[in-house]
Amino acid sequence: MILNQIRRLPTWARWASFATLGILVLTLVQELGQNETSHLTAMTTSQTALKWSIPILLAGLGGLFAERAGIINIGLEGMMILGTWFGAWGAFNFGPYTGILIGIIGGAIGGLIHAIATVGFGVDHIISGVAINILGPFAARFLSSEIFTGYQGGSVTQSPRVESVDKFT
Repeated sequence: MILNQIRRLPTWARWASFATLGILVLTLVQELGQNETSHLTAMTTSQTALKWSIPILLAGLGGLFAERAGIINIGLEGMMILGTWFGAWGAFNFGPYTGILIGIIGGAIGGLIHAIATVGFGVDHIISGVAINILGPFAARFLSSEIFTGYQGGSVTQSPRVESVDKFT
């Protein structure tokens, strides 16, 4: 069955597919055949990739839930930016645990704006999501210029330095 589908492709597409597959196999053999350190299977590489991908996976899970509810949520990135800015502001002013709660509320505000625009006013989901993706970074940058520039080390693109940071362990 798969061979029949491959035979239907033009000759140049078959050659390109085989060349791409060959390059991928050779790359995999080269990475797995290293004796000194295997970067592909190093435990720290897997741990770091998993640790840094969790926020993106959670946003994707939120998009999946929204899609199952019938709403196309393109504005996830803008909501994440709002949540991170409000979380940083809350942690700077009130401590890390309160900052987490304020960050959740900040991201939920982005979702609330999307819900009011799409359900309440009948705006197209894509247009509302793109607007949130544009307004989220704008709002974070504007609020940073208004709030963080008065502190030492704070600027539009950087939050102020925190002397003692609690650790989440």
